[in-house]
Amino acid sequence: MKTKSCILLTLLVALFGFLNPLSAEIVLDPTFNAGTGTDAFVESCLVQPDGKVLICGGFTNFNGVARNYIARLNANGTLDTTFNAFPSYWVRHMALQPNGKIMIGGFFKSVGGQSRNLIARLNADGSLDTTFNPGAGAIGTLGTSITGNPDPFIFQLALQPDGKVVFTGNFTNYNGVTINGIARVNANGSLDTTFNVGSGLNTWGRSIQVLPNNQILVTGWFDNYNNSSHDRMVLINPNGSPDSSFHPFFGDRTSVYTAIKLPNGQYIAAGHSLNFDNLFTEEIRRLNADGSVDTSFQGRANEKIQSVRLQANGKILIAGEFSQVDGVNRQRLALLNPDGTLDDSVNESIDNFLWMVIPLAGDRILVSGGFNNINNRHISGVARFVPAASLPKPQIHLNGLATWYMNGAEMTGSGLVNNGLPIAAGWRYVGMREFNGDGQSDILWQGPSGQLAVWTMNGVDFSSGSVLQKIPVAGHRATGLADLNGDGQTDILFRWPDGRISVWLMNGGTFVSEVMLNGGVTIGTNWQIVGARDFNGDNKDDLVLQSTAGQVAIWSMDGTVKTGAVLLNDGKTVGAGWRLAGVGDLNGAGSNDLIFQHPSGYVIAWFMEGTTIANRVTLIGGKPIAAGWHIVGLNDFNKDGHADIVWQYTGF
Repeated sequence: MKTKSCILLTLLVALFGFLNPLSAEIVLDPTFNAGTGTDAFVESCLVQPDGKVLICGGFTNFNGVARNYIARLNANGTLDTTFNAFPSYWVRHMALQPNGKIMIGGFFKSVGGQSRNLIARLNADGSLDTTFNPGAGAIGTLGTSITGNPDPFIFQLALQPDGKVVFTGNFTNYNGVTINGIARVNANGSLDTTFNVGSGLNTWGRSIQVLPNNQILVTGWFDNYNNSSHDRMVLINPNGSPDSSFHPFFGDRTSVYTAIKLPNGQYIAAGHSLNFDNLFTEEIRRLNADGSVDTSFQGRANEKIQSVRLQANGKILIAGEFSQVDGVNRQRLALLNPDGTLDDSVNESIDNFLWMVIPLAGDRILVSGGFNNINNRHISGVARFVPAASLPKPQIHLNGLATWYMNGAEMTGSGLVNNGLPIAAGWRYVGMREFNGDGQSDILWQGPSGQLAVWTMNGVDFSSGSVLQKIPVAGHRATGLADLNGDGQTDILFRWPDGRISVWLMNGGTFVSEVMLNGGVTIGTNWQIVGARDFNGDNKDDLVLQSTAGQVAIWSMDGTVKTGAVLLNDGKTVGAGWRLAGVGDLNGAGSNDLIFQHPSGYVIAWFMEGTTIANRVTLIGGKPIAAGWHIVGLNDFNKDGHADIVWQYTGF
């Protein structure tokens, strides 16, 4: 018999360097834990210099805690309980002042019980700043509100370097002075009468921003500013006069929801049904400095674009209600190259509209909107993405193990098992279950001569190794681990050359007895036992099998006796090439789910309710994993109630 040290920890010489099974470009940021998020949409978000995130919109709850229409999150996505504001209704937009105070605009009529019509300033803790006094505030309407009622609102506001605030929306009066759709106020909230907008806008303004040269860029539904034609977009000088050198034209029945100025002096404009050459489409266009269309750039979505932002690398993030860009599926978020063509690195599955996208340092992306699900993960209102390349890349040897920490269908992180070190050449991974009663899953290996060894584990860390007391006879092949008799002990399943299945009943790492499964009835060579978990709630494991044709079956077991069988998916095959790779509770719903891997690298899961398929999902946003990685099972390493994926790197 070989010594334990030879059996267990002989290392391969070849080091395969830094490898990462994930080939996706961006993933949900595992360090941003917003829980279930908000109970309604988030319209706007911004990031403070300290990394905290302000959100506002129509919500009244964040992750189970009451927060009306505005909240602040810590940099890790959890609620900042030191911030609590009390606006009476929907906050549409925010702007952060250098001193940490926060300007807000929206539909509200009061803040903290004090009258504030549509605009207010908050202290850093969310309390009302009474030194900003808008008097009667903004009232009156230019047109029917977005709510279907004649309610005035402020859509967006922006800060000037001198502390003054400009804003736009649906209003006709500010503190007793007639002013239509756009105004500028002083730092104390009084109207700045040096900003002469004349008759203002003839209908709503949608977005507003102060440019580096102190000009003000406004977009919306209007076609007139101060009695001169300005179609959906106007550039305003610091004194309120329009810049007559800038005259874009978008046509009738259109709206520009958002625009940005590029470093070269051009502009990007996007919105709803932009009319170019009499074609009404959801377009994004680049404009020259005079407002004319730059025909070398063209992007087109199939629904509204609500937000456009420029990344540091010159690429353009767009977000909105679309499901396609240039005829290619893109769910509410997309990245365009500087020439307007689609970049492939952003392709997330987002179930409902986005209202805002913000590029962050390190190519991270913050989004807000009305979504409830991203990449098959329940998350509402606000989310952050991070490049997959920035996640830990395991340094792993050939045949070493790694894990993806999972939350349902979404990966939240990755790590190494036993620092990525393999067992000696010729040893085969059998499975993970607890052997020593410490609540941690251990790893069973089978050697080239049939011998068995256990790695006692503490999470992903190796603690010790031992050889099981009984060495199987020639021909026994360990095929899985199970607790068939419900005694809380892990038993070992073996397949015999003639198709019979036996089980070693164990007491920890001690062999008790060997029993033939199902009275010694053989299993055809076209069926393979893949896993064992309790599917019928009797606290005894049932067996999961897959045929070479791709059928999947569950055998209900009472100890070593089969009491029933069911073919999943109505007996239909999974599909050519799909391999059933693991069994466990991926989504934390209390039922054991099934995970499949395809040779092309894609991974899918069947979320189960007992033996019924409740939902079929593609993992990790439908992105394939790198070649050479193979799923060998599921195990909840971090004890969060979600099974994690165990990978082995085989190099082929």
